Amino acid sequence: MKTIKIATAGRRKIEGTLFIPKRSRTARPGALFLHGWGGDRQRQLLPAKLLSDLGFVSLAVDLRGHGKTRRLGQSVSAYDNLKDALAAYDFLASRKNVNKDLMLVAGYSYGGFLAVLVSAERNVRWLALRSPALYRDKDMFIPKAAIKRRGLMAFRRRPLSPSDTIGLRAAAGIRAHVLVIEADRDRVIPRQQIRNYVRAFRQAQSIKHRIIHEADHAMSREEWYLAAVETFMNWLRDKEATRKPASKARTALARRIASPS
Repeated sequence: MKTIKIATAGRRKIEGTLFIPKRSRTARPGALFLHGWGGDRQRQLLPAKLLSDLGFVSLAVDLRGHGKTRRLGQSVSAYDNLKDALAAYDFLASRKNVNKDLMLVAGYSYGGFLAVLVSAERNVRWLALRSPALYRDKDMFIPKAAIKRRGLMAFRRRPLSPSDTIGLRAAAGIRAHVLVIEADRDRVIPRQQIRNYVRAFRQAQSIKHRIIHEADHAMSREEWYLAAVETFMNWLRDKEATRKPASKARTALARRIASPS
């Protein structure tokens, strides 16, 4: 595990944590993790580490306006953060020890929205979303903090098609294996929005929709969060992302469940 900095738009840099599997002499699958709005990469480190145990080169980043650049939060737009996410993907895919044909992108909430957009512009084999957010086209270029929440929530509660928003247009063209994890009692992401996403992935190689029962949007209880991580790991094993035995990842997750921090 090491901390790295990645050049992004506007001559700025974002910070990330890179996990490189042991004995990674051959090109390995790559995995990029994107956090939610107002968060940081810390909650992405557990799944990133578990994937490293499975043989992935994993990267979790802090988007602009988050982590050490939180002071920029009032001025950063979704378009700015999309540039950050693309820069992080390109950094990871360009590494000699990464197989750019075996790329995974995972995102939570706002990061899920960005993960969908990245997957429409880059080569992605696996796309994992937890409570993915959705935004109107007009929201892309204004500061995220300036978006009017009432209008946005009304938009999210509507049945929508790919013609209605950039997020669903991107989803409609994605050919990856897709996992969508929903929080049962989510007050931020309405159930209708999850339905909109699931319907939009019409060209996906496969689509799995799983619900973490009783969970809120943030999965604030450790048991909910770990259930989501385990759902993600089990889905990825089913997709045979790697032939390496998964016992190390299962053992690490079991330890984490037994001794939550």
